[in-house]
Amino acid sequence: MNIVRIFLASSVVEFRHEREELRTFMNTLNNIYCRRGIYFELETCEDMSNAMARERKQAEYNAFIRDAQYFYVLFGCSAGQYTLEEFDVALAEFREHGAPKIYTYFFQLPEGQTPEAGVLAFMKRLDRELGHYASSFTHIDSVKLNLILELSRDPLVGGKLKLEEGQALLDGEPVLSLEHIPLYSKNEAVQRLLAEKRRLDEEFAALASLGDSEAAKRMRLEKDAQRERAAEQLSALERDMLELYASISEKQRMGQRLNWREARAVELVEAGDYEGAKALLRDKLWTRELQQAETLIGEGRERVREYISGKRTLIRTIRSTGVTAESEREVFSVYREIAPLAEQYRLELDTLYDQARFLWEQKRFPEGIRAAERLRRLYAAEEGVSDADSAALYGLLGILYSDNRSFSEAETLHREALETYRRLAEGNPAAYAPGVAGSCINLAILFYDTNRLGEAEALHREALEIRRRLAEGNPAAYAPDVATSCNNLANLLYDTNRHEEAEALHREALET
Repeated sequence: MNIVRIFLASSVVEFRHEREELRTFMNTLNNIYCRRGIYFELETCEDMSNAMARERKQAEYNAFIRDAQYFYVLFGCSAGQYTLEEFDVALAEFREHGAPKIYTYFFQLPEGQTPEAGVLAFMKRLDRELGHYASSFTHIDSVKLNLILELSRDPLVGGKLKLEEGQALLDGEPVLSLEHIPLYSKNEAVQRLLAEKRRLDEEFAALASLGDSEAAKRMRLEKDAQRERAAEQLSALERDMLELYASISEKQRMGQRLNWREARAVELVEAGDYEGAKALLRDKLWTRELQQAETLIGEGRERVREYISGKRTLIRTIRSTGVTAESEREVFSVYREIAPLAEQYRLELDTLYDQARFLWEQKRFPEGIRAAERLRRLYAAEEGVSDADSAALYGLLGILYSDNRSFSEAETLHREALETYRRLAEGNPAAYAPGVAGSCINLAILFYDTNRLGEAEALHREALEIRRRLAEGNPAAYAPDVATSCNNLANLLYDTNRHEEAEALHREALET
């Protein structure tokens, strides 16, 4: 059994209810993960009247913190002596060993109420001494969402996190309602689509009473198509919102200083004020300040990094409020501004990956190829680029070339991606076997498009075998992928007149 240790530091009096809620939530997660040999051990501070017992217990807490993988701290009106001590223990351990990961949350106090001097002093310390961005929260569910996001991205834990119609799903199982999380509940585009989908569902159900006449069937088909479009739009928006939230979580970790505009914009997004965040990040004065800073030796490079980071947050915020023709043009414009900066200063290089992916989504394949090829050249010149990042780039570039009908280049890149993922999966199959399966499918689709059906079949079979194996250990997460691979292979077999085997696979997909 692999044990993941999490420590929650907080004011004993202020956050008693939140600590109980988090304990209950960890039990829910353990019900999911214990089947996979993972157990989450949560330690929280408790009230003790005996001073000697308190000192002994504090030593135990500090020892637990040094062995923990995650450290969360909540501040409200006050900052107690022991809470600050626990933070210092976690910080010293993080600086020496890179763990625990530290997340700091400040409770959003009612209007007119101000925190005590100790909390204000700690806020200043975070900003001036540590360059650490902290989050605000109005409900413990915001902390829960951050925790499951981080756990799902941890290679030792894993899991697929998805936002779906007001719920956070972990490996297909609902674990958290999003109604108390402003990032979701105050997103007007999401709430509008949710209402539209509920309306369409009700109208579709009402059509059942019309019988089976041809007119009734046509009406049901039309209404079902509308439901499908609304569901697709909502799903895309929820994906973009999760990407935005994930990027905020990355910034919240210790060690990344934000420009004051981006720090404030992130606070606004977390509070559900998307328009306020976009207005701050569009500030034209920031561009002029950057141009002045670029002339300063030493300082200019850090200002450029902050600027690129802030503009990437702007892009994610725009996309999280719905992509329109106008917002698409703005996203293109922002990428055209920051991608050359990333390339020139060798900063935030994955900006080019995101740009290439966005261009692919908009079917602007030649432009996407140019962006991805620039990144490939940068990766070749940079030290320390991970094999996983290279494999992801090869896969994206292969798809771009394939969709641009440049099949020879696409094949070379898909083979590189597959070879890299296979090598990575030898050392860590849980993390990289899905990448092997995905690369097999990309290459199989290319072979199908170029009429190399035998090679395509072999790769589809390999992907299906990998996904079946993954689904044995985690059916909720990987069963949908098994169904997709069954259909992929069945379609190919049907095209080669092996109808019985194709039927069996389609039935397996349907049953799954």
